Amino acid sequence: MEAPRELQVPDNITQYTALDGSMTNTADVLLLVRPDFVIFDELRKNEDFNVFADMRLAGIGMVGVIHANGVQDAIQRFSDRVDSRSSRRSSTRSSS
Repeated sequence: MEAPRELQVPDNITQYTALDGSMTNTADVLLLVRPDFVIFDELRKNEDFNVFADMRLAGIGMVGVIHANGVQDAIQRFSDRVDSRSSRRSSTRSSS
């Protein structure tokens, strides 16, 4: 999964980009296809991280790429996404 598609891959590998502008739509298609593994290139936005996490929880093998200046920066970016996802879930639970 990559938006925009920049990787050059062999013909036996299928590349997906954001369908109708959304990686969520792409994930919906991939959940029907049930690939063994998905490489999600550049987890940039909270939506990307949420799609990644939802697909992983659905049992699809995922590899995610986070670009950072160093290990601490990568961990901080990942940590911020986990915090964001946790707060989103708790606000959803409290409103129901």
